[in-house]
Amino acid sequence: MRKFWGVLLIVIGILFVFIAVGRITSLISNILGIVKIFDSNISAYQRGQIFGGFFYWMIHFGIIYFSLKYGSRLTKKKTQISP
Repeated sequence: MRKFWGVLLIVIGILFVFIAVGRITSLISNILGIVKIFDSNISAYQRGQIFGGFFYWMIHFGIIYFSLKYGSRLTKKKTQISP
């Protein structure tokens, strides 16, 4: 059962990586949008969109990291130490 959850987490992580690669233009525009926050000519609505996009990508990469890290841990065999 442990291996099943590990493989499931790895599949979810890989799926999220494919989504990130497919939306690479959105990722770049959101990263570059952080610079626009300090421009005084944008509205509060646009600042909210920039922060929301940045928050989305932070959560997205967090899911990728968690899924791949703990998925690989769960699929490894446990080594038994003999006395």
